Amino acid sequence: MTLIRFIFCFALCLSTGLISSSNAAAEESNLGPINGAAESQDEQNADQPDVDPLREKVKLAIDISERRYLDGNLHTPWQILHGMLALRGDYEIKINGEKVSALEWMKQGRTYNRLPWVEKTPYGGRFHTYTQPYHFEGHPNQFLAILTMTDLPLDTTFMARQRNGVVPVTIQEMVDHAKMVVNDVEEQTWTLWALSKYLPSDAEWVNKDGQPWSIERLVQRQTRANFNKAACGGTHGLFALSHARKQHLAVEGNDLTGVWIDADQTIKKHVNIARALQYSDGAFSCGYFAYQDYKKDFAERLSPTGHTLEFLMMAVDDDELQKDWIRKGVEHVADDLINHKKNPIDCGPLYHALSGLVLFLERTEPKPVVVEQVVDGNPMTAPKPASENALVPLVAPKPEVTIRQASLPDAGSGAE
Repeated sequence: MTLIRFIFCFALCLSTGLISSSNAAAEESNLGPINGAAESQDEQNADQPDVDPLREKVKLAIDISERRYLDGNLHTPWQILHGMLALRGDYEIKINGEKVSALEWMKQGRTYNRLPWVEKTPYGGRFHTYTQPYHFEGHPNQFLAILTMTDLPLDTTFMARQRNGVVPVTIQEMVDHAKMVVNDVEEQTWTLWALSKYLPSDAEWVNKDGQPWSIERLVQRQTRANFNKAACGGTHGLFALSHARKQHLAVEGNDLTGVWIDADQTIKKHVNIARALQYSDGAFSCGYFAYQDYKKDFAERLSPTGHTLEFLMMAVDDDELQKDWIRKGVEHVADDLINHKKNPIDCGPLYHALSGLVLFLERTEPKPVVVEQVVDGNPMTAPKPASENALVPLVAPKPEVTIRQASLPDAGSGAE
């Protein structure tokens, strides 16, 4: 009797094992092509564009950093505009706990400390000028220059709040105002940045004091500036020069002559200095272009490295963009923002670093593959569709991080 029970149990176990093996085999077979599709997995992968791991890391750093929401009822115009610099039209802030478009919110006649964000002037309009560090513009036309990165058309309208209500001010009116008030006394870095976006590189005009000005005069003035004594190591001035050079060369027939040769040489000189002073981990010098210096503290290191990266992303050509030293610099900034996502950081360093990463993504965006097809005997070209999963960022839910208020120096000369 015992022998019979043993044989029965053995047979039952054997049959269960066969069924499990059969089910496993069936599940494994489901991993193959559906309905006997002939195309292999290798062939499918061959149709997908290569995924650059650095681009994926950069997208993760941007995704994490854009969750450091600013509060429109708490943070200053200077801080919010720096967010616009990096994240452009996609930038969101929080109003009473709700996420809203920063750009659309700004347009509606806002005030800060009972002062209007935008003002109407005899020459057009402007963003409110400096009152104290990190409240309004730190430099003439700084906010207008920042908004050029959002590629706003000239008829974009902001509401300027006055005693009698609100009046519209367009980007065109801000450009008109900037042309009229340009001078040799104040720094004009951001004026060059802004006007080189909206005016042709051969533009000439007369300011309110009857002085002749031009884009080339602004370029010449910036080229002769002492970058080592300028705010943020001169990176903003070099960015403005690079931006103006890019706009100049974008017009067919324009080449580098006269002041543009000097500007080009100045830009390339500082690109080479940045590379020479770079550290082996990809960090750029905390001494900017003056000397080599490394900071162990993340907050101290991010500002010079991020500002330098932002300049380089506007300055280097496509070939240089692919070189190891540039990619290491990009990766260092991305790693810092990912690894220190819970650390407090001032808005200036954060958003200039983020701006550099956004520019890197824009410049390295894979070009669509064009395949030739024949329709009715005539060749035609069409973009080859990419896999939906080809460039999905590696994103996981993360807690929101509140950004702290910037520390305020005694004077505004060092404001970014």
